[in-house]
Amino acid sequence: MHDRRMSIFRRRWVVVVIGILAALLTLVAFAAYLLYPAFRVPSPPSFQPPATPEEARKQDLAYLQTALREVDRSFSADGWRVFDQQIAALSAQAGTLDAATFEMGIARAVAAADNGHTNLLGAAWGLTLDSIPLRFYWFAEGLFTVKAAPEHADLLGARVRTIAGRTPEQLVRSFRSFVGGNAALARELSIHLMESPGALRAIGVQASTSSVELALETLTGDLVERRVEAVPTPVSGPPPENTEQTRRFDPRELYWPRRDASPVPLPIEAPYPQPSADGRPWVHVLDGRDAAFGLPLSLQRPNHFYWATDLSGRGLFVQINVTFDQPGRESLPAFLEATLEQASTRRSRFAVVDLRGNPGGSYQAIARFTRVLPTLLPADGKVFILTSGNTFSAGIVTAARLRHFSGGRGEIVGEPMGDDPQFWAEAATRIVLPGSGLRIGYATGYHDWENGCSLGQVLRCYLPNYFLGVAAGPLDPTIPVSWSFADYLEGRDTVVERALGMVAVE
Repeated sequence: MHDRRMSIFRRRWVVVVIGILAALLTLVAFAAYLLYPAFRVPSPPSFQPPATPEEARKQDLAYLQTALREVDRSFSADGWRVFDQQIAALSAQAGTLDAATFEMGIARAVAAADNGHTNLLGAAWGLTLDSIPLRFYWFAEGLFTVKAAPEHADLLGARVRTIAGRTPEQLVRSFRSFVGGNAALARELSIHLMESPGALRAIGVQASTSSVELALETLTGDLVERRVEAVPTPVSGPPPENTEQTRRFDPRELYWPRRDASPVPLPIEAPYPQPSADGRPWVHVLDGRDAAFGLPLSLQRPNHFYWATDLSGRGLFVQINVTFDQPGRESLPAFLEATLEQASTRRSRFAVVDLRGNPGGSYQAIARFTRVLPTLLPADGKVFILTSGNTFSAGIVTAARLRHFSGGRGEIVGEPMGDDPQFWAEAATRIVLPGSGLRIGYATGYHDWENGCSLGQVLRCYLPNYFLGVAAGPLDPTIPVSWSFADYLEGRDTVVERALGMVAVE
């Protein structure tokens, strides 16, 4: 009798264990089913070697149509229709288009997704086409020259009135359909397109592919017209030699126009071809002025992916320029842990988190930091989150989580970010066209940082967002402010000063 009871007991336990294992396997299979679309990669191209340049381009277009449909989930039905129409038109002209017009045509077709992560990673990112040896950036008063080859040093600090006969604002509108995503992203990345004669010609703004006609107002108030000759090097320099790496990520993608606002040389500039004929380095509008006025905190360490400093024993300034580990430095999570310890031991009254130069990375690394930082401040301690059109992807996630966990103490200060709270992201690699080598970013996982992901969106939302996502509400700046060029020249950061002014008043 005892043996029989033991036998029944064992059988029941076997059934229970099998049931538990089956349930676990079901959960794992379901999670894998949900995650699979987010990690899909396009099938490789399979064409015979092209006999002509026209055939190579048609292969590029055919592969793009197949590969993008295979992996990207951001297109609407109307978006796919526009995309197909534009690819068909490009294919019909494949034998007659120059390289820049072909590239910009692809950019426009891909931008039909209307999603910031689904874009041709080309001239708008400064990765392809030629460029003039001048660098511009937006300020409250307009577009200004911040960096130049030595032979154009007299143009430093000049306000750009027209480029190829059009105002910068008109050119932003002209380039809008070539950059998928919101208006802030298009405005930010249009700067690189304005610096490329090839891009300007490709959209029909000018006839020349070798120079650009500029009209500028100098610091002394003089009006200057100048034809500036191009150099063959793209804005962000030549591509890395490791082409396999660029199938996943090209480090030049981190070099957005905002980086040029700082006079601190890029660590990659030295080996890059210089814009001037004799190889001299760039000159910057803040050269010399930084000695007289000092550089604002936000411009002092642009080559650091992340860093922090104390603000006179009262608050904490944290700048996160890239949301992943920097080679040769402590990891991002380790840095953020040390920063939390600093805020705790020094009893910071407020925090300024500068995300204005952050194009993204891996947002999982900032999850604990964004949740804990507000708890280390006093009950009335403000968290100022600084944003711009360069704040993108994981930079937006960082802003959303800080805003959420800070509650009413969180203030978004600055300009609209480079994407809306709802966007498609996540891609394991890039689509690389076999003939031209052009690279296309695609998107596979949905994010909603305004409302959070609901259970009804489980087949759509990126699965980790059910664990790390928040409903942060609207992410427009609560304190809209742009950096004044006049302040910039005097070593002052208008946006930081606005935030600190609120603390001083309180």
